[in-house]
Amino acid sequence: LDRSITYGGLRGGSYRLEARARSADGTWGDAVLLATLLVPTPFYKTPGFLISAVLALALGIFGIVGLRDKSLRKREQLLQVAVDQQTSELRIASERLETQNIALADLVTSKERVMRMVSHDLKNPIGGIVGLAEVIANDLPPESEAAEMIGIIRDAGEQALMLIHSILDADNNNTSLDSELPTVDLRDVVQAATALSRGFARTKEQHIHTILPNAPVTVRADALRLRLIVDNLMSNAIKYAPLGSDVYLEISLEHDHAVLIVDDAGPGIPIDQRERVFDPYTRLDAQPTGSETATGLGLFLVREIVQQYDGSITADESPEGGARFTVRLPISAE
Repeated sequence: LDRSITYGGLRGGSYRLEARARSADGTWGDAVLLATLLVPTPFYKTPGFLISAVLALALGIFGIVGLRDKSLRKREQLLQVAVDQQTSELRIASERLETQNIALADLVTSKERVMRMVSHDLKNPIGGIVGLAEVIANDLPPESEAAEMIGIIRDAGEQALMLIHSILDADNNNTSLDSELPTVDLRDVVQAATALSRGFARTKEQHIHTILPNAPVTVRADALRLRLIVDNLMSNAIKYAPLGSDVYLEISLEHDHAVLIVDDAGPGIPIDQRERVFDPYTRLDAQPTGSETATGLGLFLVREIVQQYDGSITADESPEGGARFTVRLPISAE
């Protein structure tokens, strides 16, 4: 006979148990057994525990948020320190650069002032040389070698005067040209210029090769200014070309432009210097091969004259590995 009973799933609280006996024949007795049962509530279900758990969770969340906020503020402070340091360094570098620019501008101004003074003082003696050369040429037989040499001297003097005037015009920002320009055959300018250049090249055992078209290549320009372009490009090529090397000068037509190319076998011009090589007073890393001097004005003056005639000039690498200068000028319709 099983005299036990089991209840499961009771919630915490107080319970009243009533028990009555039954005989073997199934008759229930009148006596009743009363009992009071106390079922305890699990601690994790008590209101106090639940409130404590909620408070602990809230405190944990606030703590994590507080730590993260503190970490972010710390990182922000470090970032601000780094930004302030970089700003200070940039300000110092900017002030240093401004000081250097001012000093450089003063140096350029002083150098230009000296160039103007020297150029002005050279005009009279060079003009005297040109005048004496003309006087001597008049007393010589026209076809003699002496007359040819005197002619070269006279042409060189005229080019020197032209260079002086160009320097003074550039310093005074005076680049105006006559409204009516003559038509010039570029071949004649090149032939006259190479006569002088061959004399310089001979001292370095260099050889000048000219490639000229049969038909005229006419441009509307001042012949002396065109001569200054060719003389400067040829002088530059001879100056940096090795002893005994070849210098090439070629004229061609390209659509509506006359193209003049000067090639040498010198060290060439690095790519990063090919734009600023036309800036005034620019010095190249390469050195002249015959102890010649460089003023840093020749290519600047060439570009100024070329642009005055709506042309262009570029610096590239020649087939011989040296420098190639290409001048493009609009051809004349006449």
